[in-house]
Amino acid sequence: MTSYKTRQSSYGDPTGCMQGTRVKVLEELDTWASNANSSKIYWMVGMAGIGKSTIAHTFCENLEAKNILGGSFFASRASEKTRNARLIIPVIAHALARASPRIKVEVVKAIEDDPTLAEPTYININEQFKRLIYNPLRTTAGEVDKLYKVVVIDAVDECDNLEVVASFIKLVLEWASKIPLKIFLASRDEYRIRNAFGSRGSVRFYLHEIEKDVVENDIRKYVETSLARIKDHDSDEWPLSSEVSGLVERSGTLFIYAATAVRYITNGGQDYKTRLSALVIHGQKSINKFETDIDALYVHVLEKACGGKELHEVAPMRDILSVAIFLRNPLPMAAITSLSLEQNAHLYLSGLTSVIHVPNQPGAVVAPFHA
Repeated sequence: MTSYKTRQSSYGDPTGCMQGTRVKVLEELDTWASNANSSKIYWMVGMAGIGKSTIAHTFCENLEAKNILGGSFFASRASEKTRNARLIIPVIAHALARASPRIKVEVVKAIEDDPTLAEPTYININEQFKRLIYNPLRTTAGEVDKLYKVVVIDAVDECDNLEVVASFIKLVLEWASKIPLKIFLASRDEYRIRNAFGSRGSVRFYLHEIEKDVVENDIRKYVETSLARIKDHDSDEWPLSSEVSGLVERSGTLFIYAATAVRYITNGGQDYKTRLSALVIHGQKSINKFETDIDALYVHVLEKACGGKELHEVAPMRDILSVAIFLRNPLPMAAITSLSLEQNAHLYLSGLTSVIHVPNQPGAVVAPFHA
C-alpha cells in the first residue's frame, strides 16, 4: 500500500503526470538522480493540490525504467498504515533487499539477529536505520550496481508523527554521504520538516515557484486532453477556447482545481457542456478577499448538488459532509454512517463525488479530495 504502484491518495485515483506535462521538473529530477556528484537529498516543497504526488509517481516510473529505483513510500492520511512514519525505514529496507540479493543477505542477517528491528513499534529509529539500511548498503558498497539507488518518499507531511519524520530526515542527512543512496522527499512546507532540514546539504525545490506560464501550459494541456475524452462525437465545437481559457485561468497553479473541475464536468453525464459553461460563468463572479478560486469551485459544486432540494433534504447531506470533513483521520462509510445517524450516508454523498472520494470497496475510507 505504500509503494507508488499501490498507493492511496486523498485526491482520488492516483496516477502519474499526463504525457507532455511537468517536463522541465521531471528533467531536473532525472539530472539530479543520474549525477553521482549531485546532493544526496532532494526536497520538493509545495502547497496542497499543486501536483507533488503526481510528479513523484512519474519520477518512480522513470527511475524504475532505468533500474535505479531503490524503493518508494507514499504516505497518505487516507490509510492508517500509510500515515505511520515508523513504517518508512522497514519499507525502504524491504524494497532495497528486493532490489539486490547482496543487500537482502545483510538485511535478513540483521533481522535474524534481532527480529524486532522490522517492527514499526521499534523505538530506536537511529539503530533501526543503521542496521536495516546503512549497514547493508555500506557492507555491499561496490558489490552491487555502481549507480546510486534512489528512494522516493512522498507526502511525509501526511504522517501522524512528524517528530519521527524529522528524526528520519536528520538521520538521512547525517549518514547518506557514506552510502550509495539518494533520497527524494516531497511534502508541504511544514515547520518541523523544514527545521529538520535546516541549512544542511540538500537540494530544496519549491514547486510553486515555477514560472506561472509553464504551469498554465501544463494545466491547459491537461484540461484540453481530459475534456476531449468525454465529449460526444458530434461536439466538434466543444469546448470553446474561451471556456478552456477561463478554466485554466481559474486553476492558477493548482492542478487540483483543474482535476476537480474535470471530475465535476465528467460526472455530469449528458450535462457535461452546461457544467463547463456554468463553472466558467461562476468563476467570473467577483471573489472576496476571504475566498479563493477553489472555494468558489466547491461552492458551485455544493450549490448544484443541493439545487431543487428542500431544507430538510439538505440538512442530512450537510451533517454527513461535516462528519467526513472534520474527522482527524478518514473513516470508512460504515463508520461515517454510524456517526451521522443517517442510514443512507452513501446516497447523500453520491452527489458530491466531484469533491469527496466515495469508495465502492468495503472498508475503504471516505475523504475530501482537497484537504
